[in-house]
Amino acid sequence: MSGKTILSGITWNHTRGFLPLVRRRSVFAELNPGLEIVWEKRSLQEFADAPISGLIEKYDLLVIDHPGPAMARRTMRCCLWKILPADFLADQKAKQVGPSHDSYTFDGVQTALAIDAATPVASWREDLLNGAPPKNWDEILTLARNGKVLFPASRSIR
Repeated sequence: MSGKTILSGITWNHTRGFLPLVRRRSVFAELNPGLEIVWEKRSLQEFADAPISGLIEKYDLLVIDHPGPAMARRTMRCCLWKILPADFLADQKAKQVGPSHDSYTFDGVQTALAIDAATPVASWREDLLNGAPPKNWDEILTLARNGKVLFPASRSIR
């Protein structure tokens, strides 16, 4: 017997949900000798169809999205502030994107960590915009009609 503690985790079946967890497994093992996490995955539909309480009973770690954390609050077996150092949680709060960390706090309890956040941002090149970004939607549409608006993985809008 190895004496290793094995935790089970469930995440969603998507590159963003599964691969980062699996790839970090070896680093986690180096930092936490004697502790291993085995990750399983399921489709988003399977998450929608299964009650959170059933997942909490079966898995030690869950990667879930809203409204899951609020539902999980009612049936949580362990609270994050009891197992994670206070300075770690404070650091997560200080470095959050928008209110991503805060959005997982319910009834004063941190029910989850924000590990994946949709963070649309706007950027511009001052040399192409005479140093000033557009100030309203009409100005953005004018720039788009002139082929000066792009979005990730796109070509200019014409």
